[in-house]
Amino acid sequence: MKQSPWGAFEEILRAHCQLVGAEASIDPDRTFVLLGVDSIELLNIMFDCEERFSIEFTVDMLTSESLTTPAQFWLSLKQIIGEGQRELELCMIHPAPSYRTG
Repeated sequence: MKQSPWGAFEEILRAHCQLVGAEASIDPDRTFVLLGVDSIELLNIMFDCEERFSIEFTVDMLTSESLTTPAQFWLSLKQIIGEGQRELELCMIHPAPSYRTG
């Protein structure tokens, strides 16, 4: 069974949130600080999300507001995932022309 995007994100969070037990649910409105995530772990969460979802965060998406809680981080992540999905759908509908040389 394919894991939902939120499930994959929660799995990434669980690997980096020092103050959350293996079976405990993650409160998405708790600050990363209260979940035991320091700035280095937050960067690792970002890198893991980029790898897992095949995305790249842009500088303008990385604000102090978007990096305060998992819920706010998720909103930014969903936006990037959604943009990637729309680009993929557009490529499937309107594929780039194939240019032959020689």
